[in-house]
Amino acid sequence: MLNNYFNDMFVSIVFITALFMWFATKYLPSWREDTRGLVLYLYERFRTIFVLTFAIAVAGSLLRTLEGTELEDMAAKGFSTTLWFKYGLLLLMLLFSLWLWLRIDRGIDSYRQHSKTT
Repeated sequence: MLNNYFNDMFVSIVFITALFMWFATKYLPSWREDTRGLVLYLYERFRTIFVLTFAIAVAGSLLRTLEGTELEDMAAKGFSTTLWFKYGLLLLMLLFSLWLWLRIDRGIDSYRQHSKTT
């Protein structure tokens, strides 16, 4: 039971860190120098949080799926549509977060290269 709640929480952390960093880095070049330094500092820390929580969320999802008793119990109670919706939404959140972080990484690398040349 706790795996269910923790897994949902880890997916939420992955999603929130991706959204926060995407918004923070979107306007990075237009900010003051001290703000840019803070965003770059947060980027390094949040990237670590993202990688760890992403790995835990994927591992927890695999364990829940392989064990399967929770899914079977919920489907037997008539919640199969709700489960499909929930897990589909969680999968979309994970994939969207991964896509956002790939964009963030490219943007940060581009910013760092550009700021070294100027």
